[in-house]
Amino acid sequence: MSNKIQSQNAVLKAMINSSWSGIGIINLDTKFLYINKAFSPLLGFSNEELLKLNFIDLITDENKQSFKDLIEKNAKDRYINNLQLSCKRKDGGLVFLDITISLMQDNKYIVLDASDITQTVSEHEIFDKYLIQTQIDLDGKIEKASEAYCRLCGYNEDELKGLYYTAFQDKSEEEKLWYEIKNSKEYSGTIVNKTKTGSYFWVESVIKPKYNKYGDIIGYTAVMFDVTNEMTLEEKKKDLLKQLVDKDEKLNIMTSTMRLVAHEWRQPLNTISLEVQNLMLKYQFEEDVTTEETVNNLHLITNHIEELSNVINNFQHTTEIKENKVETTSKEIIEKAMMHSNIQNSEVVFENNNQEPFLTYVGSLSQSIAHILDNAKEAINLSNDKTSKISIKSYTEDENNIFVIQNSAGHIPEDILGNIFTPYFSTKTQKNGVGLSLYNCKTIIELHLKGSIEVFNLNEDIVMFKIILPTNEIK
Repeated sequence: MSNKIQSQNAVLKAMINSSWSGIGIINLDTKFLYINKAFSPLLGFSNEELLKLNFIDLITDENKQSFKDLIEKNAKDRYINNLQLSCKRKDGGLVFLDITISLMQDNKYIVLDASDITQTVSEHEIFDKYLIQTQIDLDGKIEKASEAYCRLCGYNEDELKGLYYTAFQDKSEEEKLWYEIKNSKEYSGTIVNKTKTGSYFWVESVIKPKYNKYGDIIGYTAVMFDVTNEMTLEEKKKDLLKQLVDKDEKLNIMTSTMRLVAHEWRQPLNTISLEVQNLMLKYQFEEDVTTEETVNNLHLITNHIEELSNVINNFQHTTEIKENKVETTSKEIIEKAMMHSNIQNSEVVFENNNQEPFLTYVGSLSQSIAHILDNAKEAINLSNDKTSKISIKSYTEDENNIFVIQNSAGHIPEDILGNIFTPYFSTKTQKNGVGLSLYNCKTIIELHLKGSIEVFNLNEDIVMFKIILPTNEIK
């Protein structure tokens, strides 16, 4: 009988030693009593060295208490038996292990099953920077938050732990969120949150339950995508429409133009957003997608989103002036415009017949004139006419401040003349921008300065831009 038992033990020992996982037995003080062949390479110690050590001494300080808690919880509930932790190797490096423990029948010894997940942890660190996500317990409290989510909300992970996921959300949205999760086991929608500084951000959220190996729900994973730029643009459009009620027809037409342009950009942003969400969800819910493929796509898509968002921000700048009106003079405006432009002082003839100071948005007005000057210089360069010149004249007329910018580089074709203030319209074969400079110029002058800008073809191949700013609106 004893020979049979010895034979069975030998087979069992051979099976354990052939396992790819590190398997060991420790006592309640975590001293190693037995280890298989795979355990030693994980930590870099020899079998003989490990048998003289306590496992707890190899665990990094931040994980020691978690391992002690796991042993206590496992004694009460054998379903709680898994933990990921970091250990110190003999060579001084770190190894990340996925540990599963099992108390033996006498509850005096513990079986460890350890797998090296160092590479996986490194990959998770990469996704932690890009993937906006949180782990939520059954009560709805945050257990973990990615670096990307912390950047977005302004809190660090320690500040977020223990807070309700919906703590920064509207109460009506909170009720809807948990109702959908409890009834359909999943939530998908747009959520507005408040940051640590009190500002708002919007996220497209997908929340799904997490299960243990027995099929029990043990918490929830929330994966999000930042749509703040899109929602902010929509809010600004609504504010703009509200402000322009009962205004003249010209401003209503400009508002419609803004709405159309915003619509043209929103669709590709939505498409890119969906692609990012699909990649993130595939990775999060363990569908077949390689790390290299995902990271490359994330970099590519993130760059596209930033490029499109910059254009949207450009439109936002034209709808909301972020400066105060200050007292200035026509001379100062032209000097600042020259500084903003690519033109040298020697290339421009300036005649100033307006000495009176006035209040205006200095930066926006001078930048608008700079756009016109740059367009004039490009026209001269294309004409190859060395006698062509640029002139600026300022004066007052009928309680208006007038700025006239002329160049003699040749007329603008009549079929083009009416379109030069249209967004995305450009006659350049090599485009350095996206055709927005003159459109923004017109928007700022007409919307914020309550003035007008027009362009004319005059005799002798002269093109004239005329800006009229009413003094009662400027002051």
